Amino acid sequence: MLLVFYFVNSKDESLKLAYTAQTEYRNVDLAILAVSDLLQHSMADALIFSSSHDVIQLLDQAEPTAEGWSFKPNLLADLEAEMLDLCRERGVYDQVRLIDEAGNEVVRINYDYGNPYAVPATELQNKKDRYYFTDTMRLDFGEVFVSP
Repeated sequence: MLLVFYFVNSKDESLKLAYTAQTEYRNVDLAILAVSDLLQHSMADALIFSSSHDVIQLLDQAEPTAEGWSFKPNLLADLEAEMLDLCRERGVYDQVRLIDEAGNEVVRINYDYGNPYAVPATELQNKKDRYYFTDTMRLDFGEVFVSP
């Protein structure tokens, strides 16, 4: 009788374990789909943003300086507003930056727990030595770098 009980109990535990494993595989598959969807949207946002009217106009009218570039304040304000809208609407980006080819942040938006704001020009930083800048600068037009 004890042997039969052990077999039934053991079989029950095996079924529970198999069900748990199946559930966890399903959860992992759902997480993969969610991350993939987020990456697809993020890459699309980057490509759309890179060809937006505000970005193109800002860059077309930029003037070279000894420190990098000088941008027209009204165009910079328009771009900041567009980037703020993107952060507010998407709600998934911790930071969104436009960095010039010298590595200088032109605009940075910090999300700040649902309250995005444009970082003042005096607090913008140079990112030329960061891996994400150097890796991005190696890309061809239309390619997107995804950092870890």
